Amino acid sequence: NSTLSGNATSYSGGAIANYHAGTVTLSNSTLSANSAVHSGGAINNLGGTLTMDRSLISGNTAPTGAEVYTSSGTLTSNTNLLGDSSHTTTAALANFTPDASDITATSNGTHPTALAAILNPLTNNGDASSAGSGQVRLTHALVTGSPAIDAGGDSGLDTDQRGVTRPQGT
Repeated sequence: NSTLSGNATSYSGGAIANYHAGTVTLSNSTLSANSAVHSGGAINNLGGTLTMDRSLISGNTAPTGAEVYTSSGTLTSNTNLLGDSSHTTTAALANFTPDASDITATSNGTHPTALAAILNPLTNNGDASSAGSGQVRLTHALVTGSPAIDAGGDSGLDTDQRGVTRPQGT
């Protein structure tokens, strides 16, 4: 239930750099607006074990693997929203094949389609969890008609990142 945003590195792994024997589990989190000079705008997995579960990774930048780059190690992905907002020919996901349960940006020839078609910008979408604290948790809201609506399944959590009761509706 974390948001990693606005981080930058002069090497690889703008938000998360997982090297060699490291183990990272990313659950119910958002990685957006991070950047790396070389690879893995959000995540660089080099020889480590990385598990991504029910997380949103979009809007990050790097020359290789704008969102996720893995060159060795183990990467397990389940029910994530993965995208490319760079609008370039750079692959959003390098050396990584998403799971069938993941929702990804689509490709139109050599130009990736950004998740903007199904995802609004990172903003305050009503953060009930930080009421009175003076801090606001920013999230991405899904746009009307997004294929991600009702596609996540039951996470076992009673609230979302904003502190709003889940599930909503049916």
